[in-house]
Amino acid sequence: MLSMTNMKHCHPFLIYLCFLCASLLHSLYLIYTKKHDDPSNLLLKVLLTNLISNVLICTLLLWLCSMNYKYTAWIAVCVTALYVFFHVNMTILL
Repeated sequence: MLSMTNMKHCHPFLIYLCFLCASLLHSLYLIYTKKHDDPSNLLLKVLLTNLISNVLICTLLLWLCSMNYKYTAWIAVCVTALYVFFHVNMTILL
């Protein structure tokens, strides 16, 4: 079972939590700066999508760390960071 000590020693998980907060703030910024017909419905969809995907990735990272696959967890974090970096830059350009 995953415990608090696993979370403290799983550095990829902690780094991903920082990315998670930044992604959430960026999503909220995009929702409130763009004009949409029904922003509350869009907000709910974006937040639910972020919540589901981030819970799955956090669970995967904690599982990888608990199985002592920390390098694989780092690769997963780096791939996610690259995706977020290019996604944010593309939405800023559009």
